Amino acid sequence: MQDNVKIDETAVENVDNANKKGKAVAKETKPPTHTTRTTKTVVKQAFMYLGPNIPGGTLFNGSLFKCKSVDEIKHLKDLFEKIPEVKKLFVEVKKVSVVRKEVSTQGTEAYRLQQAIKIKIKEGVLKNGI
Repeated sequence: MQDNVKIDETAVENVDNANKKGKAVAKETKPPTHTTRTTKTVVKQAFMYLGPNIPGGTLFNGSLFKCKSVDEIKHLKDLFEKIPEVKKLFVEVKKVSVVRKEVSTQGTEAYRLQQAIKIKIKEGVLKNGI
């Protein structure tokens, strides 16, 4: 097994007692007996809804959800299908302060999304329930 031989310069053995000279000793290394697996841990994030309240107590402005992505919020799937703009107003908590300002500033995408949601609610998109 010549492939597993390593010279360890720190392990010096006194081979010649008469001359007291040191000599590097070859140490055999063993292959690992186990395999190590690295697992990716997917961290859940916090998302906050920054749109208008949805009638029927379905969703409120400022509602907080802890999940890997907004797609995991299964009980709102029908709402996302009927009013897709709602999904776009779920924001990572670290971006909340910026998006809150945008929601109240005319001309921004967040403002446009909020207005579109309000219009769809008034039009009765959710009349038959979610």
